[in-house]
Amino acid sequence: MRAPLLLGLCAFALSSAAPTRALADGSEVVVGVAPETPAPTVTETAPRGSPPASPPPSTTMEVGPRVAALVLGGVAVASAGVGIGFGVVALNEKSKFDSHPNFPAANLANEYAVVSDVCLGGAVVAAVTSIVLLVRSYESPPAAPPKESHALTFLVSPMITLHGGGAGAALRF
Repeated sequence: MRAPLLLGLCAFALSSAAPTRALADGSEVVVGVAPETPAPTVTETAPRGSPPASPPPSTTMEVGPRVAALVLGGVAVASAGVGIGFGVVALNEKSKFDSHPNFPAANLANEYAVVSDVCLGGAVVAAVTSIVLLVRSYESPPAAPPKESHALTFLVSPMITLHGGGAGAALRF
């Protein structure tokens, strides 16, 4: 029952386009990408022998998609390790239950198995998200179409739910 939901999340993440925001002048801006700024001009010259002026320190810390991908990759590895550890403990508890069947041993083995499943599922989600972020960080942002052209865009995205599936579509003109 969990496989269709996980498949749907993966399909959605892989098929989603870069989010854009429409501006009042009719142009579109890719969200998360800083607009191009002109190169700074030097108005005064420093005397020879003096060190060049350093730019003022930035007060905000920008985290790029590559850093987020690496962090999620680490979370995936750690979660997989915890899941494997709890899986081994669950198998050990199951063997104890097989030799001496009782309710507390069965309950403990089931609890460890559930924790193992949750950790391994989280590891898969974190790994897929990390891969998507890493692949998308190496792509260049799409070039904005010229303002004179009237581009027609049609996007289709699959949807998979627990009780069925379908597709969503968007038309921009």
